Amino acid sequence: WQVHALCLMPNHFHLVLETPQPTLVEGMKWFLGTYTGRFNRRHQLFGHLFSGRYKSLVVDGSGTGYLRTVCDYVHLNPARAGLLGMAEPTLESYRWSSYPQFVRGSGLPVWLWRREVFGRLQLPDEGAGSRRRYGAWMARRTREVMERTATPAARTHTACRPGRAPGAPPCRPSDRRTGATLRCARRPPLG
Repeated sequence: WQVHALCLMPNHFHLVLETPQPTLVEGMKWFLGTYTGRFNRRHQLFGHLFSGRYKSLVVDGSGTGYLRTVCDYVHLNPARAGLLGMAEPTLESYRWSSYPQFVRGSGLPVWLWRREVFGRLQLPDEGAGSRRRYGAWMARRTREVMERTATPAARTHTACRPGRAPGAPPCRPSDRRTGATLRCARRPPLG
């Protein structure tokens, strides 16, 4: 498989990948079973980690720009969900996404392909200049998303998010009038 983007969210994940061979069903069965089993053993849990069957959509990568749009959507998902810190809302701070590897110079896993996404933005290569330009592009997009979603409810929801691991149950804000604090059900961190 060639992974173009990924993002692990609290109760689901996004994965943009290319399958040169028709092995999506077998691969997803292995991936979901292996990841869930390892996560549950590591954290002494049991049962399903993600609800429901995975959903797959065909993305035409023939030059229409749709692949880049889908990858941008996946990378911007933490901003949309209010998972970035309000003080410094950067996508690089969300470690459960492929975005940090897109803008870093080293540590790119062999299975992650940024070439297609960079090519759709007409960036010449994967060098430092291209990574910087991609980072600037996504920073602008992040600010736009944060401005659109910056409601009091989103800020309250975000306030209980730092340190929560993907797969943890949602936060339940308590009554603000009584002065009670936000309580989050926590799942052990992934790292």
